[in-house]
Amino acid sequence: MFQRSGPLTTCSDHDVGSLDSSFPSWIENFPEQSNVSEWKTNVQEGQDSLYDTSTLKHASSTSTTLSLGTEIQDKMEDFGKVPQAGDATSTTSVCSSKDMLGAAQVTIELLHGEVKMWEENSRKLMTDVERLRKELNKKSKHKKDFEMEVSMTRKENGDLKEEIQRLSAMVKQNDSRNLRLQIEEKDNVIKELEVKLNKTQESNIDIVSIFRNFEKKVEKQKMVISDLSRTSFQFQNAENNSHRIEDSEEEDFSLSIDVLPEKFYQSGFDFSTNENAIRCLHEGIELQEFRNLEIERQVMREKQKNMQSTIEFLEKTLDEKDQEMQMATHFMAQTLEENEAKWSNRLFEKEKQIASFEKKLHDGVNAFGDEILALTQRVQDLEAEFRERQGESREDLGISGSSPSSFLLFNFDTAINITEAFLELYKQLLISVENRKDQDSLLSFTKNESQLSKVADKIDFKELTEAILCTITQLNKLIESKATSFENEMNPQQLEAEVAHLSEQISGLEAEVRHLNEEKELSQLAQENSENIITYLQAEIRRMENVTATQKVDLKIMGESIQKKWTESQKECDFLKGSNLKLQATNENLIQVSKTLQTTNGELRMQNSALHNRYTALESKLGESQVAFSDIMNLVEDLECKFTSMLEEIASKEKTINVDLEALLHENIKQNERFIIEERFLTQMYMEKAAEVSNLQREVEKLTDQISDIFYRHEIIASNVVLSVYDLCSDKAMTDAALQEEQEKVKLYEAKLDNLQAEYEVTVRNYSKELAAMKENHETLMVNHEKVIVLLGKFKLNEEKLKGIVRGLEVELKVSELERLQATEEISELEVQLLKTEVLQNENFILKKSLYEAENEYRRLEASYQILSLEYDVLKAEKVSYMQRLLTTEKVTSELEDYKLSKVELEDKIFQLEWDLTTKEASWRNNARLKYELAQVTKENGELCKKKDSLQQENEDYKKKVKTLEEKLKQKEENQRLIYLDKECSTSTIAYDNFKLSQQYQIQPRGDF
Repeated sequence: MFQRSGPLTTCSDHDVGSLDSSFPSWIENFPEQSNVSEWKTNVQEGQDSLYDTSTLKHASSTSTTLSLGTEIQDKMEDFGKVPQAGDATSTTSVCSSKDMLGAAQVTIELLHGEVKMWEENSRKLMTDVERLRKELNKKSKHKKDFEMEVSMTRKENGDLKEEIQRLSAMVKQNDSRNLRLQIEEKDNVIKELEVKLNKTQESNIDIVSIFRNFEKKVEKQKMVISDLSRTSFQFQNAENNSHRIEDSEEEDFSLSIDVLPEKFYQSGFDFSTNENAIRCLHEGIELQEFRNLEIERQVMREKQKNMQSTIEFLEKTLDEKDQEMQMATHFMAQTLEENEAKWSNRLFEKEKQIASFEKKLHDGVNAFGDEILALTQRVQDLEAEFRERQGESREDLGISGSSPSSFLLFNFDTAINITEAFLELYKQLLISVENRKDQDSLLSFTKNESQLSKVADKIDFKELTEAILCTITQLNKLIESKATSFENEMNPQQLEAEVAHLSEQISGLEAEVRHLNEEKELSQLAQENSENIITYLQAEIRRMENVTATQKVDLKIMGESIQKKWTESQKECDFLKGSNLKLQATNENLIQVSKTLQTTNGELRMQNSALHNRYTALESKLGESQVAFSDIMNLVEDLECKFTSMLEEIASKEKTINVDLEALLHENIKQNERFIIEERFLTQMYMEKAAEVSNLQREVEKLTDQISDIFYRHEIIASNVVLSVYDLCSDKAMTDAALQEEQEKVKLYEAKLDNLQAEYEVTVRNYSKELAAMKENHETLMVNHEKVIVLLGKFKLNEEKLKGIVRGLEVELKVSELERLQATEEISELEVQLLKTEVLQNENFILKKSLYEAENEYRRLEASYQILSLEYDVLKAEKVSYMQRLLTTEKVTSELEDYKLSKVELEDKIFQLEWDLTTKEASWRNNARLKYELAQVTKENGELCKKKDSLQQENEDYKKKVKTLEEKLKQKEENQRLIYLDKECSTSTIAYDNFKLSQQYQIQPRGDF
C-alpha cells in the first residue's frame, strides 16, 4: 500500500469552491468514452468471459449510484421555491460526477481485466511448470525404475555367472569323480587280473614241479628198464617165452605202449626161463608205477589242454575288448569333432547375436540421449523463464545439457555387462575344452597302461605256456633218444655182463624197491594234493566261465549301443562338415567386425575428447549461473523485506482507520440527538406563538418547513455519511473537515433561530404597546425573510457542493477498496512467488546434483571405456589362441579315447548351457520390451517439446502484448501529467498522483513476473 493523503485534509473552507471548478476540468481532460471503449475492446478480444463478473459488479454499483442520484433529484424538485440557478448548478454537478464515475469505472474494469488476464497467464504458466515438473518427476521415476531394472539384470547376470561357475565346479568335480571311479575300477580289474595271474603262475609252478617229479621218476624207471633189458639179453633161449610175455604184457599192460617207445617192444631179444621170473617180478612192480604215472600224465595233459583253452578264450576276449576300445576311441574322436563343430557354430551364432544386440543398444542409447537432451533443454527453458520473471538478462543463460554423457552411460554400462557375460562364457568353454583334453589324455594314458599291462600279462602267460610245451617236447625227445640209445647198446656180451651185474644189484634193488614203496606213498599223498588242486582249479574255471558268459552278454549289449552311436555320430559328422564351412565364413565376418570395432573405438575416443572440452565449457557456464543465482537470491531477500514492511504499514493504517471510524460514529450519534432536541423545542415555540402571531404564521410555517427540510436533508446527508463511513476504510481527515463544516453551519442556524426567538419574544411583549410600530416590525421581518431566503440559497449551494464531495468520496472509497483488494491479491501473488522461488531453488539444487552426478558418471564411463578397450585387446588375443587351439584340437581328435563317460558329461553341460541360453534370451526379450518403452517415452517427449514450444510462443506473444499495453499506458500517463501540470489545482494533482500510484502499483507485479 502506498501512503496518500485525502484531498480535504489540504483544503480549507475557502477551497470548496475550487473543487467544483477542478472536477469538471479533470473530467474533461480524462480520456473520452470512445477511446476507452476501443481500448477495452482491443483487450477483450481474447478474454470476453473474464469480464462478465466484473461488468455485473460495476453495473450494480453504477445502478446504486444512479438510484441515489435520482432520489436526491426528486427531493430537490419537491422544493418549488428553489431558484432556477441552483437547479442548473446541481444538474451540471450531477452530470460531471456521473461522467467521472463512468470513466473511473471503465478504467477500473480495464485494470481488472488486465489483472485477470495476467493472473490467468500466470496460472497457465504455473500449470505448465507444474505439468513439466510432474513430467520430469515421471521421467526421473522412470529413469530410476530403468536403473533398478538394469541393476536387477546385472544382479541376475551375476547370479547366472555364479551359477555357471558353480555348475562348472560341479562338472569338474563330477569329472574328477568319474575319472577317479574309472581309475579305481581299472585298478581293481588290474588287481584281479594280477591275482589271477599269480594263481595261474602258482598253478604253472605246481605243474612244472609235478613235471619235474614225473621226469625224475621216468628217468629212474628208464634206468630200471635198462638194467632189466641187460639181464634179459643173457637169456637167449627164452625167445618164445619172451614173445609170450610180451603178448601178456600187451594184454595186461596196454598203457605201457603209450609210454614206452615202439622200438622197445619191436626189439627181438631172448629171455631165459630163470631170468623170466625175475623180470616179471620187476615188471609187476614197475607196471603199477607206470600206470599211476600214466594216469597222472593224462590228468596233467587234460589240465594243460584246459589251461590252453582258457588261455585261448582269454586271448580272444582281450582281442575283442581291444577292438571294442578301438571302435570306442574312433567313435569318441568323431563325436568330439562333431561337438567342437557344434560349439564353434554356437559361438559364431552368439557373436552374431552380440553384434545385433550392440547395434540395438546403440540405437536405444541414441534415443535415450535425444530424450535427455530434450529434458535438459526443457530445464533450460524453465530456468530462463524463472530468470526473466526475476528480471534477469537472457545473456546469463547458457547452460546446455550433457547428452553424450548419458549416451556413454547407457552404452558402456550395457556393453560392459554383455562383454563380461560372454567373456566368462568364452573362458568357461576354453576351460571345459582344456579339461576335456586333459581327461582324454588321462584316459588315453590309463588305457595305454592297461593295454601294456594286458600285453605284459599276455606275454607272461604265453611264455609260461610255451615253456611248458617246450619242456613236454623236450621230455618226449629225451625218452625217444634214450630208447634209441637203449636199442643200439643192446649186445650179447654186454647182456652177460649186465646179468652178472644185475644179480649183484638185485639185493640193492630190493632196498630200492622199499624206497620206491615209500616214495609211492609220498606220491600218493602228492596225488591227493594234486587232486585237491585240480578240484579248486575246476571251480575257478567254472567261475571264470560264468564271468566270461556275463561279459559276453555285456559286450554284445555294448556293441549294439556302440553301433547305434556310431550311426548317429556318422550323421552328426556329415552335418558338422557343412557347419565347419559356415564357421570359416563366420570367422572371416568376425575379422571384418573386429576391424569395424577398431574404427568405432577411434571415433569414440574423438567423441571423448570433444565431451571433455564441452564439460570444461559447462563448468565455466555453471559458475556464471551460480553468480546469477546468488544475485536472484539477494533480490528475493530484498522483496521479502519490502513485503514485510508493507504488511506492517497496512496493519498500522487499518488500526488508525478503525479508531477514526469509531470516533466518527460517536460524533454522528451526538449530532442526531442534538437535532432531535432542537426540532422538539422549535415545534413547541412555534405552536405557542402561532396563536399570538397570525400574520406571521405563513412565514413561520415556511421557515419551519424549510428548517424541517434542512434537518431532513441533514439526516439524509448524515445517513449517507454513515454509510460512506462504513464503506470507507481511509481518508479520515476529509470526513472530519466535512463534519466540522456541517457543525459550523448548524451553529449558524442555531444562532439565527435564537435571534428569531428573541425577536419574537420582544414582539410578543411589545405587541400591545407597539401596534403602531407593526409596520416597521413587518418590514424588518421581510428583510429578515429575504436574508433567510438568501441563506437558504447559499445552503442549497453548500448542499450541492457537499453532494459532489460525497460523490468524490464515494469514488475514492471505491478506488481505495479496489486498491485494498489489489493489495491483498498482490500480497497473495507475492506469497505464491515466494513459494515459487523456494521451489525453483530446490529445482536448481536438484539440477546441480544432476550435473555432479553426470560428471561422476562421465568419469566412470571413461574408466569403463579404457577397461573395455583392454578387454577388447584381450579378446582378440584369446580369439587367436582359440583359433590355434581349434587347429590343435583337430589334430588331437585322432588320439582321444574312452568317450562313453565324457559324452554323458558333455551332454549335461550342453543341456545346462542351452538352459542358460534360454534364460538369457528371455532377459534379452525383456531388454527389447524396455527399448520399446524407451521409444514410446521419446515420442511422448517429442510431443511435450512441441507443446512447450507452442506455450513459449504464446508466452512471447503475451509479453509483446504487455509491452505494447505498457507503452500505451506510459503515453497516456505522460499526456495526463502534462495536462495536470498546466492546472494548478491541489486536489486535482493529488487525485492524479493517487491515480498514478495505483497504476504503478498495478504495473509493478507484472514486471516481477
